Amino acid sequence: MRAKGELPMTMDDVSGGTAAPVSEPVRPLKGPFTRVKWAMWATIALNVIALPVLSFEIWVLNGGLNWLLSVDPELTVYTLVFGVFGLAYLAAYLLSVIFVSLWTFRAMKNLHTVKSRVAEMSPGWSVGWYFIPFANLWQPFKGMSQIWHGSHDQNGLNAPSNTALNWWWALWIISNIVSNVSLRLGGLDGSGPSLEASLWLDLGSSVTMVICAVLLISITRRVTTLQTSMEGGAMANVFD
Repeated sequence: MRAKGELPMTMDDVSGGTAAPVSEPVRPLKGPFTRVKWAMWATIALNVIALPVLSFEIWVLNGGLNWLLSVDPELTVYTLVFGVFGLAYLAAYLLSVIFVSLWTFRAMKNLHTVKSRVAEMSPGWSVGWYFIPFANLWQPFKGMSQIWHGSHDQNGLNAPSNTALNWWWALWIISNIVSNVSLRLGGLDGSGPSLEASLWLDLGSSVTMVICAVLLISITRRVTTLQTSMEGGAMANVFD
């Protein structure tokens, strides 16, 4: 029995002078992956829709529906449809950036939690490099590669070849370059030097983005499955 005025027992008292370390749990990736998956499917759907939409616009530029455009060149069904589509595409893109960033941060954080020998990049920088000009051409791929190999290594597996990762990143870079060139040719309001060339480039960019999104779903699904059974850290019973 503790004497009156005696301080309460501390963790040091219980453990014989040394506080028991509290192990940080590995956080499940199921929830973040689900959000990434749906954002990617939305991106795929919009890019698939973009193919006939862009083809239609090219046709219009070459003389199709002149009667419609002559009714009111400032506000037509044609321009309204493209305005709504553009807003939907922007929303899907922003959601993809947010959800992929959250998934990437947690996946890398889990590897640091279990002290993976492969994970050298910090969780913060595995996301932050996406937003640093020039460095974003290779550093995000380096981080994703560490997540891929580290998740396999932590389960005692040899990671498959980097084929999916390589194609995903190559198509991502190509798509962004093509989109930037397209923007310069077409301009924000379609008043650039070559709108038709811009639309053809957008068609190519949409195709690459579809393949890129499919590959990212495959990569993140594999890592999510591996980290669910990852040894070396206590899996938190929280699927969010």
